[in-house]
Amino acid sequence: YPGPQTLRITTTAANASVRFTFDGSLPRAGSPEFPDSFSVLRTYVIKARVYEQGKLPGPIITRTYFIEPRPTLPVVSLSTDAAHFYDVEYGILRNAIKEREVPVSVEFYNDAGERGVACNAGARVFGSTIYALPQRPIAIRFRPDYGQPDIRYPLFEDRNNTVFTSLLLRNGGNDYNLAYFRDGLAMNLAKDFMDLDYQEYKPCVLYINGVYNGVYELRERVDADYLSRNHGVSSANLDIVEDSLIVVEGEGGDFRDLLQFIQQNDMSDDDLFAQVAARMDTHEFINC
Repeated sequence: YPGPQTLRITTTAANASVRFTFDGSLPRAGSPEFPDSFSVLRTYVIKARVYEQGKLPGPIITRTYFIEPRPTLPVVSLSTDAAHFYDVEYGILRNAIKEREVPVSVEFYNDAGERGVACNAGARVFGSTIYALPQRPIAIRFRPDYGQPDIRYPLFEDRNNTVFTSLLLRNGGNDYNLAYFRDGLAMNLAKDFMDLDYQEYKPCVLYINGVYNGVYELRERVDADYLSRNHGVSSANLDIVEDSLIVVEGEGGDFRDLLQFIQQNDMSDDDLFAQVAARMDTHEFINC
């Protein structure tokens, strides 16, 4: 919106009240009752819920209202109880706690300002080293426990896949305090010209509880669902290993056997090399 707005929330239920919050927390029976109108003077996340005597409370409705200046990039808006992120002991962003996942509301607005995603999810800090940077990288996980197992929206224009079970908000990685965007630039330069797998990239800005938190890289997360959606394979038949043969999905036996075969045999022998080429994508490996 180009300036301050007046917000009204009504319900047709008789003898019901609308309880609301504007700090990211969930509205409860003891939350403030929504007045006749609410002045939206700056960017707010408003959460509202209907309460009626003798009935279960209604669903929580979440909306982020952006007041100028309007972002020129796509926007991800996360909202949650502030303690989940910033508590002195257990806040995952304040303390870079990777082992803890906290509930959040997620909204995605495209660069035209249209809201394409609105749901609940889990958020956690990720990364082997980049999690320690001042701007924490955040992984978003969609699970049935939060309300739905995935989102269905064309986040990345160059991908046919529109179904995502997780997403990454990356902080530039090793390029954090330099150009910030070189990882995404390299991916875009290579993706149409080389036989290489890649994580799709889109710059965005992040708001947490209505507060601007800077530019992030919206990225796909490489996991079994990523491989299944982008390569048409069954996620149940995948083995994923990383970093010194740590098994992430499935089992690691076939990969260890292949690695051992390469180490113990002469790859200049055409017959032996043909056995390896039948079990791996040698062309993509060379490009890497």
